[in-house]
Amino acid sequence: MATAGGLAIGALAVSVLPAAADWQYTQWGMTPAQVKAASGEVAQANPDRRLDADGLSAALTASYQGESIPFTAAFLFNRQDMLRYVTLSPVDRISCPLIVETLAAHYGPPEGRADMVHARTMRWDDAVNDNLVVYLDLGGGSCTIQYSKLPPTRPDGKGL
Repeated sequence: MATAGGLAIGALAVSVLPAAADWQYTQWGMTPAQVKAASGEVAQANPDRRLDADGLSAALTASYQGESIPFTAAFLFNRQDMLRYVTLSPVDRISCPLIVETLAAHYGPPEGRADMVHARTMRWDDAVNDNLVVYLDLGGGSCTIQYSKLPPTRPDGKGL
């Protein structure tokens, strides 16, 4: 018998997690103009440089509504203006525990995990969709999901 919590997790998994390679309406390597067009103009210029990371520019952001959790999506581009990451941050900080349950229900146990004093990370390699999925929890209800292209594997089957 399905529980209400199980149904909510299932609905979230269908709506938050990408169903194909790349992320939702984007493809890895798109330019900001292509992402904006693919989003139906939902993605807009982001003047907030605090979302930038490690030589990547969060040039665009968009609201993204999962089945039960609203997110802000940040689109991070490299110096050649190619899409490298999509980061989802829940608008509601209390959604973090539900997000972890949803990711685990969809992808299984994390393939990598690190518990630190002030942060926790989990990683899933989604080979079916060619995506690397990373969950980061900084505590206090601050968490993100980051999608990127799965790195190529070496001949020994390990990532680069």
